[in-house]
Amino acid sequence: MNQRIDALSKELQVLQQVNTSQYDNVGKAVESVARRTDNLSEILSSSQKRGQWCERVVEDMLRAVGFIEGVNYSKQDVNTVGGRPDYKFHMPPDRVLFMDVKFPLDRYADHFNADNDALRQQAKTEFAKAVKGHVDSVARRDYTLNAKEEALDYVLMFLPNESISGFVHEADPGMIDYALGKKVVLCSPLALYSFLSVIRQATDSFHTEQTAASIMQQINKFNKEWQNYVKAVDEVKDVFHRLTDKVDSIGTDLEQS
Repeated sequence: MNQRIDALSKELQVLQQVNTSQYDNVGKAVESVARRTDNLSEILSSSQKRGQWCERVVEDMLRAVGFIEGVNYSKQDVNTVGGRPDYKFHMPPDRVLFMDVKFPLDRYADHFNADNDALRQQAKTEFAKAVKGHVDSVARRDYTLNAKEEALDYVLMFLPNESISGFVHEADPGMIDYALGKKVVLCSPLALYSFLSVIRQATDSFHTEQTAASIMQQINKFNKEWQNYVKAVDEVKDVFHRLTDKVDSIGTDLEQS
């Protein structure tokens, strides 16, 4: 009996240690989530930090896809106000695609900081209006018309988070169609990654095709020069044969004489 009690006591101690460890892990996880929430709140409270956050998300995705600044894309200051797009993607053969990463997040933060349902609903409505207003602002800038290059008709408007993207569609289900009517494409991180992957594949395919065409062009030039060489060799052979025949003829005449 004493042995069984001792064994049970040891099992209870082990169980207590396991539970303590699990509770510590849960506590650390909750603390980590709280820190992230505080960081997000801090980001949303500053327009400059919002711009830097959006830029950081885009830069991470560009590196993941393998884009190189100055080769696959160029950028402006994300905090610059005016008619200059934040990002310009180079597309084959000589076209560009513009993207704006500035985004109205003020009302988004107001919605989650609201104390009651009425204020949250009001903030959601104001957020939808702000997003629609930003779509109008991007459309009015006429990036595509003012571009020196041949630009695609549509402009990407970056939404820096999938949750924010979902919240936009929840706040106004018709926002996508409204933006497309203005030739503005609402682009979440996943959608942007898809766009960038397609651009990268198109660029690689174009360069491969271009290289293959250049190789074929050089092969055709070589073939033409080879034909000229063969023709020249045949002409030399004909001349050589005629000279040989002439020499043989002269030798025969000398022998006869």
